Amino acid sequence: ASSHHGTRRDAAAEHDARSIRTTSPPERGGGGLEETSMAVPFRVAILGCGKMGTAMAERLLEQGHGLVLWNRTPKRAFDAAENVLNTVQKGRVIVAQTPRHAVAALSGPPAEAEGATAAEYDEPRRLLIMTVANGEAAESVVNALELRRLDPRGVTIANLVSGSPDEGRRVADLIAAATAQTKTSPGQGVEYVDGAFCGAPAAARAGTGQLFVSATSPRAVDDVRPILSALGDVVFSGTQIGASRALDYAVVDLAFVNLMSFVSNAAMLEKEGVEWDVFVREASKRLAVVPDALHNAAERMRRGVPYDENPVATLATWRNFWASRRPYLKAAGLPDHVVADLAVSLLDRAGASTPRLRGSDVTRLQEVLRFGKDIDAAQEAAASQEEEEEGKPAEPQGSSSSTTM
Repeated sequence: ASSHHGTRRDAAAEHDARSIRTTSPPERGGGGLEETSMAVPFRVAILGCGKMGTAMAERLLEQGHGLVLWNRTPKRAFDAAENVLNTVQKGRVIVAQTPRHAVAALSGPPAEAEGATAAEYDEPRRLLIMTVANGEAAESVVNALELRRLDPRGVTIANLVSGSPDEGRRVADLIAAATAQTKTSPGQGVEYVDGAFCGAPAAARAGTGQLFVSATSPRAVDDVRPILSALGDVVFSGTQIGASRALDYAVVDLAFVNLMSFVSNAAMLEKEGVEWDVFVREASKRLAVVPDALHNAAERMRRGVPYDENPVATLATWRNFWASRRPYLKAAGLPDHVVADLAVSLLDRAGASTPRLRGSDVTRLQEVLRFGKDIDAAQEAAASQEEEEEGKPAEPQGSSSSTTM
């Protein structure tokens, strides 16, 4: 049966005894939720109370949302509830014992909507945010929700669990299979929003993260955008499930590459007496022009501009930039420059060392990294020799595909 949580440490002393409540699954008997008046409706459940889930809970509670928390380990859910309330110093939290009962704990229509028809009152959707450990855990949660048994009120499941596009699609397929026989009116039933939170838990707590989301219907995102936007900028990535996760991979990669470049240069900077603060300051100036460079590269790739047409920076120029430092690093006894070695290898695979292709724009790297096509060294050598003998200019080198970005 349900019970007050006033006996747990510090909870009763810091808050109204009804600030944290527990729920029990209906199938185990008892009255389910305690019958207490709620000034704030419970419309958001967070399934997974790790660092990210707890940070999101703090932010949403602070923004005035009543919360339902669930975690596979009940103690962690109770600890998260107490910590959230101690931090925010206001609001109400329900701790659910099962994912299914977390849904049941969410509020129905507000009192002023009683007796109104669906056309007269647009009921806010209930939102389940999944922040469990991994894709496998997310699938387990969906199975535990027993979606076939949900009431017809609108529920949106926002899957913010880190993982690949395929993992997002597997969760979508599970939800579709579980609700295939459910008949609901427009705007009701279960909607799935596949997403990725780009940022650390601190960003979620401050509401400054990036939420990349995708759904088969843009309306599914619009319905819960007012809640999700409390956590950061909500970016609709497209109607293909998995798009949000692909975008997250690509954006986070940029941050990692920057960090890898800094770390790989740290020994050189130290040897030459360059303060790291100076590097960070000057690198920040250079990084400020990166968006324009990415935009220009994207336009060339999208339009299929021949690689030898007005190159901005050639393969040979970039290869020399990276390769020229290797003798210095070796002579100075500095660690192997991993980034330089990788860059030279990729540039050579794109043709930087061949007479015919060395003058190509650096976007020719997409032949290797996007289309998976390394140059054929023997073929390039033969083509270069033939052109030299005949005195013919090199043929324009367009991209392997006209596929848009």
